[in-house]
Amino acid sequence: MSDSRMNEMSEYHENKVFASRVNNVGWFLAGLGLGAAVGIFYAPKSGQQLRADILRSVDQSRDSLIARSREARQVVNSWVDTAKDVVEEKKEQIVAVADRELRSAKRQKDNIASAIDAGREAYKAGTDTKS
Repeated sequence: MSDSRMNEMSEYHENKVFASRVNNVGWFLAGLGLGAAVGIFYAPKSGQQLRADILRSVDQSRDSLIARSREARQVVNSWVDTAKDVVEEKKEQIVAVADRELRSAKRQKDNIASAIDAGREAYKAGTDTKS
């Protein structure tokens, strides 16, 4: 297995582990938010204080969501970059094989043309000696 393929596999595994951690953190934060919301609604507070707590909780949730979306975007961008690199590498390999096969076909064509020319010359030489 090539080093680049090993690096791709390692990077894929690291990205998968990172995505799993981001997902776990997300669930933790969702649970934290839900627990905070339940606590707010069951705690005896004034209406103004309760509204302030709800707004603060919403702001924290929004900030958490923004941070998670940035992390997810970075992971996806990393995957896209890796995929682009793999596609480019495979494209280069295909072009190299196609070029090699094209040169081989040209050599075969030249060999066949030379054989035909040699056959014609031999035929002419044979018919010239008979005349």
